[in-house]
Amino acid sequence: MALHSVTEAAKMAGVTRRTIYRYLKSGKLSAAVTGDDNTQIETSELLRVFGSLSQPEAEEVSTESQGNEPEYVTRLLDEMSKLRDIIESQQTLLLEDKQSREQQKAERQQQSELIEQLQRERDALSQALDAERKKGFWKKLFSNK
Repeated sequence: MALHSVTEAAKMAGVTRRTIYRYLKSGKLSAAVTGDDNTQIETSELLRVFGSLSQPEAEEVSTESQGNEPEYVTRLLDEMSKLRDIIESQQTLLLEDKQSREQQKAERQQQSELIEQLQRERDALSQALDAERKKGFWKKLFSNK
């Protein structure tokens, strides 16, 4: 992919240079620093972070075959289409994973509530058993229960 300066990246993304620098500092956007301390950002990074990009207004170049797109444009469009498909499938997987985790959380909550209920019942039975054990022999023998 092509490398762009911070100014070019800001124009393509439709944001300010300050926004680009903030994204770089926070780690949302990655860039490479060249040997002469110039920050260069790849087009793919801009697409990943900002989605669609606006193309800088290109100078008109006279060619015989203006009706046909250059091969690299066709390849880039195909690559973008594939990347969009991949992103959509990943988003679908993330949504399914989130729903699965929410369902598991609800099941754990139900199990926790059931455990608490069983513990309360066990404690009540334990208290009843202790009370029964504390009764004397004669009370047990002549009890009306």
